[in-house]
Amino acid sequence: MAGVRLGAGFLIALAVGAAAAGTWVLVAIAVAGALAAVARWAVPAGQTREVRALATAAGLARVAVFGEVFGVYLFPLHRGIAAAVLVLAVAAADLAGLRLPEWPRKWITGALALAALVLVALCVAIPPVSSSSGMSSSGLSAGGVLLAVVVMFPWLLPDRPEHSLRRVAGATAIALVVAGAALYQLGPIRLGLSTDSMRDLLAAADAESLAPVLAVVVVLATVSAALGTFGDARTESGGDTVTLVVCAVVTAAVAGFATPVAALVLAAGLAVARVLVELPARYRVGRD
Repeated sequence: MAGVRLGAGFLIALAVGAAAAGTWVLVAIAVAGALAAVARWAVPAGQTREVRALATAAGLARVAVFGEVFGVYLFPLHRGIAAAVLVLAVAAADLAGLRLPEWPRKWITGALALAALVLVALCVAIPPVSSSSGMSSSGLSAGGVLLAVVVMFPWLLPDRPEHSLRRVAGATAIALVVAGAALYQLGPIRLGLSTDSMRDLLAAADAESLAPVLAVVVVLATVSAALGTFGDARTESGGDTVTLVVCAVVTAAVAGFATPVAALVLAAGLAVARVLVELPARYRVGRD
């Protein structure tokens, strides 16, 4: 499921990271991957009620981001409505007992990895249309790089502590390769212009005919990632139905009214806060 979440969140996180850090977004991804490798010992949530509540909030914030990606790419004129509908539909499906088995998750992860490889091949095979689209230099901004690290961090963070360093390293490597290819084809400025920059990337690579394939990728990634993440949030919260309904409505409101960047920053901030709270809690448990 971590690979599916990476595919879904990365669709807008890369644009936000490029807008903040320019070409230094590659460094930001590497740093975020290193931090995620260290933080893997902080998941799942700790034992206290406060930590579990923070873990639930972090998961629901990621669901809101998946709704934003769904709306941005598939229904740009009605992004907020589409995002809210996806969140509510996923919540209703989860509360009705729908669970995504393990084998579809693996197939979806494989399909997303294949789509990433095809995208990279297209970007590398076709030279940028102008010099302004290439890997132009970008001034270093510590604040911009820090923001890029933060928005990339949740999508590289593993689901469980038993996930190996190899899995985190693999996800980071895929993110770096895709980001490098996108920067080569669009350049940092154009890549960061809009949250649906992958659509621009297809146009720049003379592959607009693959737009329906992109739509399928978005549906597979966002729906499966949202369903799995909401299920994890349900587990963290204890499974109380009334609480989950309230959380679903609040999450849908965030997805519907917040901007994609605001939803992404909120999810990233909660993910970082969760790790910062859980690491010392896990350390204390280990010493007791």
